Amino acid sequence: MTSEYTIHQVAHMDNHAEITSEATRTHDYKDKLRTYKKIGVSEYWIVDIQDNAVFKYISEQDYAPVSFIQPEVVPVSVFSGFDVDLSRYMCL
Repeated sequence: MTSEYTIHQVAHMDNHAEITSEATRTHDYKDKLRTYKKIGVSEYWIVDIQDNAVFKYISEQDYAPVSFIQPEVVPVSVFSGFDVDLSRYMCL
């Protein structure tokens, strides 16, 4: 059994987040964003620990980035009233 997702499996995700590292940074910002946009993931987050920022790409907003710099809490757009507390993971 493989741990990789097929495009069919990923297409059913409403929200997906990637946490960057130096090794995956370019892949997260370019390749994965392009893939998730192509298959219609409703909301894609890049949690950039190196820059203490979160970038949200939302399908309903044509994937225009919404930036949260040094966020403590980030709202999940596709799940109304649900927030993610990132204060333990960001250098505030």
